[in-house]
Amino acid sequence: TRIWSANPEGELLFWFDGAEQPSWRVSFRDLLGGALPGLGEPWSGVRARGWNCYLPIPFARGLKLGTTGGDLYYQVDILRPGEGVEVPTFDPAWIEEQQELLAETGRQLLDGEVPYEDLDRLSGNQTASVATFERPTQVALLGDGTLRLLRLEILNLDRLEDLPAVLRRLRLRIWAEGADPRPQVDLPLGAFFGSGPWADSHGGYALRVDREHKVFTCRLPLPYRQGLRVALVNEGTRRVNCLLKLVAEPGDPATPLRLHAAWRDFRDLPTRPFRDLPLLEARGPGRVVGTSLLLRNPSRIWWGEGDEKVRVDGEAFPSIFGTGTEDWFGYAWGSNELFRHPFHNQLRCDGPGNAGFTLLNRFLHLDAIPFQESVAFDLELWHWEEQIQVDLASSVWWYGPLGSGAEMPPLPEAEARLLPPAPDLEVFRVPDALEAEALEVAALRGGRLRRQHMLGFGGDWSGETQLWWTDGEPGSLLVLKFPVPEPGEWRVLARFTRAPDYAVVQPFVNGFPAGGPVDLYAPKVEAAPEVDLGLFDFPSTTGRLSLRIEGAHPEAIPAYMAGLDYLRLEKPGSAPEAEEDEEPLSFFDFRLQTLEGQTFELGSLRGRVCLAVNVASACGYTPQYAGLQALQEEYGRRGLTVLGFPCNQFGGQEPGSPEEIRAFCEEKYGVAFPLFARGEVRGEDRQPVWTFLTRGRSEPEWNFWKYLVGRDGRVRAVFPSRVAPDDPALRAALEAALAEEAPR
Repeated sequence: TRIWSANPEGELLFWFDGAEQPSWRVSFRDLLGGALPGLGEPWSGVRARGWNCYLPIPFARGLKLGTTGGDLYYQVDILRPGEGVEVPTFDPAWIEEQQELLAETGRQLLDGEVPYEDLDRLSGNQTASVATFERPTQVALLGDGTLRLLRLEILNLDRLEDLPAVLRRLRLRIWAEGADPRPQVDLPLGAFFGSGPWADSHGGYALRVDREHKVFTCRLPLPYRQGLRVALVNEGTRRVNCLLKLVAEPGDPATPLRLHAAWRDFRDLPTRPFRDLPLLEARGPGRVVGTSLLLRNPSRIWWGEGDEKVRVDGEAFPSIFGTGTEDWFGYAWGSNELFRHPFHNQLRCDGPGNAGFTLLNRFLHLDAIPFQESVAFDLELWHWEEQIQVDLASSVWWYGPLGSGAEMPPLPEAEARLLPPAPDLEVFRVPDALEAEALEVAALRGGRLRRQHMLGFGGDWSGETQLWWTDGEPGSLLVLKFPVPEPGEWRVLARFTRAPDYAVVQPFVNGFPAGGPVDLYAPKVEAAPEVDLGLFDFPSTTGRLSLRIEGAHPEAIPAYMAGLDYLRLEKPGSAPEAEEDEEPLSFFDFRLQTLEGQTFELGSLRGRVCLAVNVASACGYTPQYAGLQALQEEYGRRGLTVLGFPCNQFGGQEPGSPEEIRAFCEEKYGVAFPLFARGEVRGEDRQPVWTFLTRGRSEPEWNFWKYLVGRDGRVRAVFPSRVAPDDPALRAALEAALAEEAPR
């Protein structure tokens, strides 16, 4: 029912029903990437670096699936029919034969259209105009039937102040069985519709939100007996004006199952030890049809290595044991690229990197998880940062008998549901930069585009993100529109990324060649110096930058990729000049206090390469002391000096006296490089030298951030805690810095 991969290669081989030879051989990338003739969106496609195929592939007696590729990340979901149910075996010719059906069904999924006619004419259709304020507003349907449409319009949505708080206090409750005292649906309004507390738009079929028109739509069938009640409960003080419409199909629903939805909220979760979070526990029979996740991450670092674990009918080992949280939601590699799709979406990833709020949905239209007795859905929390706390909220939709959700905790009180504040992270940006990832794409002929977070590569990319062009080939063309402050002459500057597998590109501005080809090859990933593309006359306030792939450097891996950080426009002769009384400041101009309180002139290290690290004795990264000392011993004679700056700012993990710190470092790790007086490295009270190191760059978010300073006293690269001293990227940057000549 679903095949996902992060890196499909080679062919997929299907052996159906015990066949000795493969019944179907197909390109792995074509099947999952939407390139197979007749099988594009929504059935297959690449979203945020995740490759997906949702085409149902039935088999009668058995399936063996293989691949000619290797070192793959993949998931294959298989749904077994009930005993006595016969299904035909897939024939690849069906794809062509059923083109009309695939296209029409795909259109309904993408457009969110109802697949049956005259919905509004069904008896039982009820429309109610309500204004919720201090008391619940309730709409009821009598008798038996199936609710086919729940449509809610919040008329004053755009005028509501602090919308996240309003939507967290607005509660949706649904009873699907007469006088049953416990609702089958009871959760914050935005959580039910998969849009979070911001009413983010998404084009799902079963659940859909149109922020522009202020409309929330649910098309999940909702069977009921002896009446249905839908209640909107406003537990806040702000008036919310709503128009609620219910459309029901009367008659025996012919199923004992009812739609359930539940919400869980986990606050202040420490990232260690690893743990499984129970998102759903329910009695059967039933089917899980959707999951949603909202996470608050105070760090740029990736949070979602944890696996989903779904146990059906009390089994000891999960039927579904995933490969990572983003893989369950259909994307890959911790991508922060937003996408919207009928089957899954990433509606929010605030950034920088994976920091802030991330909102994810997966709707199991064709791959619902059936269970007879019970289901338990756990999600493992596995964050790369070891000593922080995160917040996580989840929604799960499932069908089950009355009382199926009795195992779930009740909805918290309104004030306890309010969204925690977003983390405040400083982001390095080049003044007046036109961030490439934010520019409008006018044309793309060949390849794919995505945002790529660059913090893990060191260096200083503006906005910590670039526009990444992949899967191109010679002749591929990218055209970007960019704003021009006013018509007239402007100098256009561009900053690219260089890497081992990047191409040679020819830039054009407004259709005119902008200098010669730009070679983006480098032995390691690095932010290149600005390129002056030339002086151009702009008749309007919109310009166009075109990039054409010409080929690749002889030593480059021929992947023909490219990365663009930003554009910048300058009026001729308007380059900023230094103030008369402002002298350039170098790392080597600072005077520090050693751990023992003695004066230390960094000028004594002028001409050397320095690695400044904020260190701590009781941190999960403390063993990096050994690697730092190893670097000092290996590269010291070539000009490296490692500098340790004890800091108690993160988790209180350096509380000792200078004597205790010195003894710990020397006795446990043999540290012989300089250690300085304890102080702060971020915020208003940071040491002046750390103001210099972090000016226009990311501040340390935890212990053992590493700032590489070149022989000229300028910062060359920044590496977060998780980049160990022996990491190839750090060592490559160190080698490059050591290879530079000292200024005379």
